[in-house]
Amino acid sequence: MSTRERIVLALCAVAVLYGAYVLFLEDAGGGGGTLSADDLKTLEVQVADLRESFRAQLGGDPGGYVLEAALIEWKGDPFLKQVRPEDDADRPRVDVRFTGYVDVAGRKLAIIDGMEYGEGDVLRSGSHRVKRIEPRQIELVPVNGGEPTRVAIEAEPAP
Repeated sequence: MSTRERIVLALCAVAVLYGAYVLFLEDAGGGGGTLSADDLKTLEVQVADLRESFRAQLGGDPGGYVLEAALIEWKGDPFLKQVRPEDDADRPRVDVRFTGYVDVAGRKLAIIDGMEYGEGDVLRSGSHRVKRIEPRQIELVPVNGGEPTRVAIEAEPAP
């Protein structure tokens, strides 16, 4: 048997002995993390008081309230925050969808219409070039010249 195998077996034996100690000897002293009868009774009283306080505030069973609230139709996805820049309202819109931002080894990439583009790349349509990429918006410039247009990311995770 090699030295490495002896060390591994010794560590396994120590782990088994420690587990047996915790299981049998530490719990026998009463301090092993179990609740005493008095603590359990106090906890039950606190839970009952909390349930009664919910019933008084909600006018019924809290479980029914949770079910009722879950069935209400949501106006939108609560985990997505829509971003709409107000300063671009007067500029003409470019018909692209900016749906993602990736920073790979310091190179910024934008996911536009399902394709990855870096700064300076021309869009598949050939009408615009990506001038700048930021996490929440991109700036596109017409290939034949003109004013740049900013496009906000369609949705981003809420903080």
